[in-house]
Amino acid sequence: MQLQFTDEEAVYRFYKTYAMMHGFAVRLDEVRRNSDGCVIMRQIVCNRAGSRKEEVEKDERIRDHRPLTRSCCRARIRARLDRKIHKWKVVSFYEEHSHGLVDPLDVSMMPEYRTFILVTSLSTLEDFAAKTFTRNMFREVRKEIEGACAMNTELVIQDGGKLYFKCNSFGVLEIDHVVEFDIVGGMLRCECLWFENRGIPYMHIFACLKHQHVEVILERLVCKHWTKNVKSDFMKSNVDDPSDSDKVLKCRLGVLGAECSRLMDVESKNSSDFVEVMNDVVNTITRLQKQGENPRNGNLDDDYVVDPLVVKSKGAPKKNSKFKQRRRCSNCGVTAHYNKCCPNVLGRIPKEPVDDDTEKISAAILTSSLSAKDMTV
Repeated sequence: MQLQFTDEEAVYRFYKTYAMMHGFAVRLDEVRRNSDGCVIMRQIVCNRAGSRKEEVEKDERIRDHRPLTRSCCRARIRARLDRKIHKWKVVSFYEEHSHGLVDPLDVSMMPEYRTFILVTSLSTLEDFAAKTFTRNMFREVRKEIEGACAMNTELVIQDGGKLYFKCNSFGVLEIDHVVEFDIVGGMLRCECLWFENRGIPYMHIFACLKHQHVEVILERLVCKHWTKNVKSDFMKSNVDDPSDSDKVLKCRLGVLGAECSRLMDVESKNSSDFVEVMNDVVNTITRLQKQGENPRNGNLDDDYVVDPLVVKSKGAPKKNSKFKQRRRCSNCGVTAHYNKCCPNVLGRIPKEPVDDDTEKISAAILTSSLSAKDMTV
């Protein structure tokens, strides 16, 4: 009740460590904030606090109820921010539980505290594999490391920078496997071709690493697609690839998303770090938005967005209405007259050339005169 902490996260770490030592798990519960949105009170309870909701307890349910894990446990701790000294103080603490506690030796088996426990004699190689490979692949690699502990390894030939080993399992001396260790290239090759087929080192390779006292798995023996950081490594390697714009965009979004998730997990634990990072993020967004509004003035060279190119529509182009093609004589091909008055026709008396406009006017006058005669009649 007299303990003081620097921030809310320190309270949570303390009670979680306390719970781990006593055999139970915790979870965040009530919280209070001031008018500015800052947390001023936090309550942390046992993970078995509370009870199942009444609307869930129905007899007509088609599916069976899940096993009941909550037992109205009252174990909890509550801390409040003292504004005078800017410290967090414990204001209430309940120690008693309504359920049995886990033995401290078995706490590591609880889901909240479950971690990889080193079980092989090659602890350095196993620890390196646990930090490098994903959870599922680590289990496969650990089996090979464990199998290497029962392997007999003998150096047969040393040829410059290459070593050749003969490996066989304990009790099976009649079956040997030859492993080539290229010290310069940092690569091991076994005639069983297990690594080439499965993508993880086989026990023969680990046996040779043990023989040479190598405490880490060589880089060329680690396939990137089995590692924990496979997503960020793959996207960072392709983020500058100019061959496919859609691919580059997706890679950039993936990299930013992964790094932002890590940033949020780290900076949100401390108020001062949160304010500093938040200001940097806002300033960066503002600067990039200004560059997007004036792309030619930024340091983007020619990689800016412009209006799309205008593509010609399908079909024949439109005709120019201002251009009028003159008719030609079907007999001689001249535009000054027609076939009816062509002087080149045998036995015809040449007439004065009549252009199109004169012929149109004459036709209009003739039409009007005929119309007048009809009306008179």
